[in-house]
Amino acid sequence: MSLLEQALSSKRTLLVIVLTALVLPACGSDGPPTAVRTADVVLTDAAVKVDGQSIGGQTVRAADTRTGHVRFEACLTDRLGNPAPRGRVRLEYQVPGRMGMMHRVGQFMLYDDGTHGDITPGDAEYCYEDIMGEFSCHGTDSPMGPYHYGFCGIDEHGEQGNHVTVTVTLAP
Repeated sequence: MSLLEQALSSKRTLLVIVLTALVLPACGSDGPPTAVRTADVVLTDAAVKVDGQSIGGQTVRAADTRTGHVRFEACLTDRLGNPAPRGRVRLEYQVPGRMGMMHRVGQFMLYDDGTHGDITPGDAEYCYEDIMGEFSCHGTDSPMGPYHYGFCGIDEHGEQGNHVTVTVTLAP
């Protein structure tokens, strides 16, 4: 067998392996193959703001964050770039622990319905204004360190789209 014939045979074998790996898991004994869904939405922008200024990716002094409310904002579009007001945006957060304690983690939703700090309902600009300092780096007793905020777009079928992470580091 020539070198060319060996290469072609190897490529055919690889193609069969790849196709088998893709097709067999989709074929179950309970029915026809199911299509893999991808989210119909794209998170195009995410920000953490104090007094209208984005603080994502920055180290900020604790005193500077206590002058205003912290807003979490995200823009959601469909795959063609049009606003996606029927989607949802979830924010997962990680707050540094105090004195060697573990990080506090949790999640909450951003809104596009004219509540929770959202200005214009239905514009696909999702928001949550944290006026009590529950989730953000602006409470009077907020621990120093990195705050990680993971934004996730979710379409109307519950499929998750892309994730955007914003980190703010709070310093004395």
